Amino acid sequence: MLTGETGRPEQDREQTSVFLEFARFMPCVLYESQSLVALTYVSESIFDLLGFRRDAVIGWRSFWRECVLDRDFALFEEKFRELDACGSTSFIHRMVNSAGLPVWVSHSLRRELVNGTPLIRGCLVPIGSDKRVYALDQNMVSRFVHRLGNHFQLLTLTINSLRKALPELREAELLQDTVDKAIELTRTFSDCNQLPSWMSEIQLFEVLKAATGSRRALFLAKSVRFEEQVDHVLEGMTIVGDPFLLEVAFGQVIETALDATVSGGFVKLDGKLEICNGASSVARLRVSYTGHPMLGDEVGEATLPTASFRANHDGLGLSVASRFIEMHGGLLRIKTEDRGTEVEISLPLDKTKELSCA
Repeated sequence: MLTGETGRPEQDREQTSVFLEFARFMPCVLYESQSLVALTYVSESIFDLLGFRRDAVIGWRSFWRECVLDRDFALFEEKFRELDACGSTSFIHRMVNSAGLPVWVSHSLRRELVNGTPLIRGCLVPIGSDKRVYALDQNMVSRFVHRLGNHFQLLTLTINSLRKALPELREAELLQDTVDKAIELTRTFSDCNQLPSWMSEIQLFEVLKAATGSRRALFLAKSVRFEEQVDHVLEGMTIVGDPFLLEVAFGQVIETALDATVSGGFVKLDGKLEICNGASSVARLRVSYTGHPMLGDEVGEATLPTASFRANHDGLGLSVASRFIEMHGGLLRIKTEDRGTEVEISLPLDKTKELSCA
């Protein structure tokens, strides 16, 4: 362990004591290191969870390089570099245990000042039984969707040839309609599979305005009234996120409301700022619409990828919206009554702006 009497020794010793006591009881491996090179401390649980002897690991200068799976090591190095800017980070990767077998671990680490010395403290939790770690790689899914697109193009060319050769053939129209729906479903799935490309500070109101503005013509075409009552305070609020994904999420909710509303009905958008627990700022957006309300089972399944409430439509609508909202730390809820349905979106606002709106 590191020693020294600079900085805040009493507080640092207390933190270290709590850290070591925690290691005795939790099903995880706790460690300390001065850099990415070698461990200066590791909990005894490393033997039960990864099969390594504690004394063999301490001072092993190539421990991480040899025990993190090669395909994950680039991510591992990237996350360590994040500590310089963020102070803490977490991610999931694979390690090779003492038997040479891969083990999925959830890895959390932070940089701290202990006895005046910079120190990295980390926690490894094996999660091999969690089925989510076996989800397909995002790049693999994207390549698969791209290949599907190539086949759709070939099918469309073939259908066009059939139309020219046999203009009265009704089956050609049915084929084209089926291909169009398959393309729409694939495109929506591709959207759902996306991750934020760049998280930055954005104006929430501007993203919301883009989502509503681009869809006003759809409301006019269907003779559905669209009402907005957004608190002007939200106009100055920011959120850290991906503006494209948020715009897609808002748009999917609005389009779902429009599709469920008959001609002559209305869709209403309310938005306001709420201060929770006297500190955290949250944007509450509610989209309510008339029409046939969802049944109990439909409400519970509305955000599942298999659900669809649009006529002649197989898109992922509210599933995409819910996924993208949760990516931004928010939540999408659905409420239904005899008079209609309400979709509520809650999003955390940029913490740097909280004091100004409290």
